[in-house]
Amino acid sequence: MTEEQSRELLNHLVSELNTNGFSFVVEEILLRLEEDFEQKEVDRGSRQVLMFYLNEAIEIIKNHSNNNYDNLIGNLNEYLTQENKVKMISVELYEKDSTQVYNLADLPDYSELVDNLNNVRNEIFNEPQ
Repeated sequence: MTEEQSRELLNHLVSELNTNGFSFVVEEILLRLEEDFEQKEVDRGSRQVLMFYLNEAIEIIKNHSNNNYDNLIGNLNEYLTQENKVKMISVELYEKDSTQVYNLADLPDYSELVDNLNNVRNEIFNEPQ
Protein backbone atom coordinates (compact mmCIF):
# COMPACT_ATOMS: atom_id res chain seq x y z
CA MET A 1 0.00 0.00 0.00
CA THR A 2 1.40 3.35 -0.99
CA GLU A 3 1.51 6.39 1.27
CA GLU A 4 -1.16 8.02 -0.90
CA GLN A 5 -3.46 4.99 -0.63
CA SER A 6 -2.96 4.97 3.15
CA ARG A 7 -3.86 8.66 3.36
CA GLU A 8 -6.94 8.14 1.19
CA LEU A 9 -8.09 5.19 3.30
CA LEU A 10 -7.47 7.13 6.52
CA ASN A 11 -9.45 10.11 5.21
CA HIS A 12 -12.27 7.77 4.18
CA LEU A 13 -12.28 6.10 7.62
CA VAL A 14 -12.42 9.45 9.42
CA SER A 15 -15.16 10.71 7.09
CA GLU A 16 -17.26 7.56 7.58
CA LEU A 17 -16.88 7.67 11.35
CA ASN A 18 -17.93 11.33 11.43
CA THR A 19 -20.81 10.83 8.99
CA ASN A 20 -22.22 7.82 10.84
CA GLY A 21 -22.37 9.25 14.36
CA PHE A 22 -18.95 8.20 15.61
CA SER A 23 -17.30 11.62 15.78
CA PHE A 24 -16.57 10.93 19.47
CA VAL A 25 -14.33 8.08 18.27
CA VAL A 26 -12.37 10.40 15.97
CA GLU A 27 -11.98 12.95 18.79
CA GLU A 28 -10.71 10.28 21.19
CA ILE A 29 -8.30 8.90 18.59
CA LEU A 30 -6.86 12.37 17.96
CA LEU A 31 -6.22 12.79 21.70
CA ARG A 32 -4.56 9.37 21.90
CA LEU A 33 -2.53 10.03 18.76
CA GLU A 34 -1.21 13.28 20.19
CA GLU A 35 -0.33 11.60 23.50
CA ASP A 36 1.28 8.63 21.79
CA PHE A 37 3.48 10.76 19.54
CA GLU A 38 4.51 13.00 22.43
CA GLN A 39 5.56 10.04 24.59
CA LYS A 40 7.72 8.14 22.13
CA GLU A 41 9.44 8.29 18.82
CA VAL A 42 6.92 6.83 16.41
CA ASP A 43 7.05 6.49 12.67
CA ARG A 44 4.45 8.96 11.44
CA GLY A 45 4.05 7.46 8.00
CA SER A 46 0.54 7.28 6.61
CA ARG A 47 0.37 3.50 6.95
CA GLN A 48 1.39 3.63 10.60
CA VAL A 49 -1.12 6.39 11.35
CA LEU A 50 -3.82 4.41 9.54
CA MET A 51 -3.02 1.30 11.62
CA PHE A 52 -3.05 3.41 14.79
CA TYR A 53 -6.48 4.80 13.83
CA LEU A 54 -7.87 1.35 13.11
CA ASN A 55 -6.52 -0.15 16.35
CA GLU A 56 -7.83 2.70 18.47
CA ALA A 57 -11.21 2.85 16.66
CA ILE A 58 -11.71 -0.86 17.29
CA GLU A 59 -10.91 -0.50 20.97
CA ILE A 60 -13.09 2.58 21.49
CA ILE A 61 -16.08 1.20 19.61
CA LYS A 62 -15.77 -2.14 21.38
CA ASN A 63 -15.83 -0.30 24.72
CA HIS A 64 -19.04 1.52 23.71
CA SER A 65 -20.81 -1.67 22.71
CA ASN A 66 -23.06 -3.89 24.80
CA ASN A 67 -21.94 -7.13 23.16
CA ASN A 68 -20.60 -8.42 26.50
CA TYR A 69 -23.47 -7.17 28.66
CA ASP A 70 -25.10 -10.59 29.19
CA ASN A 71 -21.73 -12.19 29.99
CA LEU A 72 -21.00 -9.44 32.51
CA ILE A 73 -24.34 -9.98 34.24
CA GLY A 74 -23.69 -13.74 34.28
CA ASN A 75 -20.20 -13.30 35.72
CA LEU A 76 -21.49 -11.05 38.49
CA ASN A 77 -24.32 -13.43 39.33
CA GLU A 78 -21.95 -16.38 39.75
CA TYR A 79 -20.89 -14.87 43.06
CA LEU A 80 -24.31 -13.76 44.32
CA THR A 81 -27.12 -15.58 46.05
CA GLN A 82 -30.40 -16.13 44.22
CA GLU A 83 -32.21 -13.26 45.96
CA ASN A 84 -29.38 -10.83 45.19
CA LYS A 85 -28.96 -11.62 41.48
CA VAL A 86 -28.18 -8.68 39.20
CA LYS A 87 -30.86 -8.13 36.57
CA MET A 88 -29.56 -4.93 35.01
CA ILE A 89 -26.77 -2.42 35.26
CA SER A 90 -27.50 1.27 35.00
CA VAL A 91 -25.42 4.38 35.34
CA GLU A 92 -26.73 7.59 36.86
CA LEU A 93 -25.24 10.84 35.65
CA TYR A 94 -25.80 13.85 37.84
CA GLU A 95 -25.75 17.37 36.50
CA LYS A 96 -26.65 20.61 38.21
CA ASP A 97 -30.41 20.19 38.41
CA SER A 98 -31.04 16.83 36.82
CA THR A 99 -30.18 13.18 36.84
CA GLN A 100 -30.07 10.93 33.82
CA VAL A 101 -30.17 7.16 34.14
CA TYR A 102 -28.73 4.95 31.40
CA ASN A 103 -29.40 1.23 31.28
CA LEU A 104 -26.27 -0.37 29.86
CA ALA A 105 -28.40 -3.04 28.15
CA ASP A 106 -29.67 -0.25 25.90
CA LEU A 107 -26.22 0.39 24.45
CA PRO A 108 -26.01 -0.67 20.81
CA ASP A 109 -24.14 -3.82 19.86
CA TYR A 110 -21.33 -2.83 17.51
CA SER A 111 -19.93 -6.36 17.08
CA GLU A 112 -20.46 -6.35 13.32
CA LEU A 113 -18.72 -2.99 12.93
CA VAL A 114 -15.80 -4.14 15.09
CA ASP A 115 -15.53 -7.33 13.02
CA ASN A 116 -15.47 -5.30 9.79
CA LEU A 117 -12.78 -2.97 11.13
CA ASN A 118 -10.75 -5.98 12.29
CA ASN A 119 -10.99 -7.48 8.80
CA VAL A 120 -9.78 -4.23 7.20
CA ARG A 121 -6.92 -4.00 9.70
CA ASN A 122 -5.90 -7.61 9.05
CA GLU A 123 -5.90 -7.09 5.28
CA ILE A 124 -3.71 -4.01 5.60
CA PHE A 125 -1.41 -5.67 8.13
CA ASN A 126 -0.90 -8.73 5.93
CA GLU A 127 -0.27 -6.68 2.81
CA PRO A 128 3.38 -6.28 1.82
CA GLN A 129 4.76 -2.85 2.60
